[in-house]
Amino acid sequence: MPENDNFNPLVNASIKFDINKMKAHLRLHINDSGRPLEASLVEELIKQSGIVYGLKENIIDEVIKHPLFDEDIEIAKGKEPINGEDGKIQYFIQHDSYIPKVLPNGHVNYQDLGAVYNVKKGEVLAVLIDPKPGVDGINVLGKEIKAKNGRKVNPPLGKNVVLIDNKIVADIDGQPVLVNGKINVYPVFEVKGDVDYSIGNIDFIGSVHIRGNANMGFTVKAKGDIIIDGIMDSSTLISDGNIIVKNGIQGEGKGFVRCTGDLTTKYIENSNIEVGGSIYCEAILYSKVTCKGGIYMKGKRGVIINSTVKVKNEIIANSIGSPMYTSTEIEIGVDPEKKTTLINIKNQIEHLTGELVKLNKIINYFRQTELNKIDDHRKLLYEKSLATKKNIEQQLIELNETFQKLSSEMEISERASIKINNILYPGVKVTIGDSTVYIHQEYRHVILREKDRQIVFLPI
Repeated sequence: MPENDNFNPLVNASIKFDINKMKAHLRLHINDSGRPLEASLVEELIKQSGIVYGLKENIIDEVIKHPLFDEDIEIAKGKEPINGEDGKIQYFIQHDSYIPKVLPNGHVNYQDLGAVYNVKKGEVLAVLIDPKPGVDGINVLGKEIKAKNGRKVNPPLGKNVVLIDNKIVADIDGQPVLVNGKINVYPVFEVKGDVDYSIGNIDFIGSVHIRGNANMGFTVKAKGDIIIDGIMDSSTLISDGNIIVKNGIQGEGKGFVRCTGDLTTKYIENSNIEVGGSIYCEAILYSKVTCKGGIYMKGKRGVIINSTVKVKNEIIANSIGSPMYTSTEIEIGVDPEKKTTLINIKNQIEHLTGELVKLNKIINYFRQTELNKIDDHRKLLYEKSLATKKNIEQQLIELNETFQKLSSEMEISERASIKINNILYPGVKVTIGDSTVYIHQEYRHVILREKDRQIVFLPI
């Protein structure tokens, strides 16, 4: 571009702003009926536009010496507001999953999970970190732009903890347990040996630690964690926290386990399992399993055989199915509890719709007959049919609304995948979201995902 000494055109000049007046741009356009491009023109324009902040250093001289035409030239820039940081919680307790560690030889040590962790009354469990305020900005017109201040974090206070000067402190001796995001301290009920007739069923407000086995036919319930050093033998375990069974779960078709948190065990056999978190084990055999998190098969075996497994997120296993082509069903991608609820609602809708068809036939029959010619018993049946019809129609409205709401929430998890480190055998039925495939040949070292309403097989 020629220097201004040799080139001083007549121009039209204008200034425009972005939406928040944080930036100002000058635009020059050559026009024989305009004004000479001089510093006074630009200075006057800046003054008229109200720019009082963020004018770039030497910008006027730069524009005059090296003009750019029909382009936006940034001449002023405001100071952006900086939003504050939300408050945080710094934990001083173990609150991660009890994930078993694989040893160098491929075996898994289920005996040393660090599961039993106790605190004393007065011990600090967590500290609330204050939010940081925001720093206000200013636009090129000198107007203050307010920043958002950080929000205080709500103290996750559960049972038997108190808040003292931004510190969450244990109010009793016991085991700290996170339940639904809140810190609780539960007393620990310890069973020195087995749960048998000498102990009976257990229903405890805190955590339960069983040094032996949970024997056949007994029930253990806990608001906190359940930790069993031995095996669970055809019994029932129900926990609002995590469940750890170090030597395995054998149900003989009668075992039942339900927990809000994670389940960690050596193996699951012939049992019905419902887990709100994730599952960590070496083998799942002849069982029905639903899990809202993921399933992670650890150790050398890492197998799922002859089982029905429904999982929201991922499955990582060495093998699924068996060389005998035993029937195994894997369903992944949606919340299994919500899907079951959806199926139940659909069945109710179909049943009530059928009942409504029958009622309408009865009502139409009476309407085709003069009511004054039927006896009192039939009149009563007619009135009862009308009332029942109204009740069913209302139920159908509510059920359809619930069905539509749940259907809209049934999105496939972004993490939905099945990773097979060794063999996926024939005889396995795989469903991801709404897509289903039956396995008729062996696949090795693959990842299964859903894409464009089809299940795809990707090499590891």
